[in-house]
Amino acid sequence: MRHPAFTLVEIILVLGIAAIILGASIPLSAYFLSSYDLASGRDQLVEVLIRARALSLANKNMSGHGVFLNAQTLTLFEGSSFATRLMAQDRVATVPSFVVIGGPAEIVFLPLSAMAAAATYTLSQAGKNLLVTVNPEGMIEY
Repeated sequence: MRHPAFTLVEIILVLGIAAIILGASIPLSAYFLSSYDLASGRDQLVEVLIRARALSLANKNMSGHGVFLNAQTLTLFEGSSFATRLMAQDRVATVPSFVVIGGPAEIVFLPLSAMAAAATYTLSQAGKNLLVTVNPEGMIEY
């Protein structure tokens, strides 16, 4: 009596098809992961900019607030510049390691009005770019 079973050829064929599907999905997964890192970096930058603007509008401690960019860190600071800031008030956030942020190293929002120097930040990774702009009235667009 014969029992139904798979032949060696059928098993090799199924494994070959599975290998082709897996091989095609790895580059696609890497693309989606890099897109996620870039969007995550943009969201982190926008969140810190919005927080600095809100603290300036609220006139917290009767001072302006700003953001300083240094490699992979974003420092939210209190004061008229990063050099003269109150270090105890610093809040540091990080962006994904493969994301490069270009633009002014420092932006300060004025107290009560939240006005700031116009700035454009470019976030880049693997040939893809995203822009974040701050207009002179302190509005953040992304």
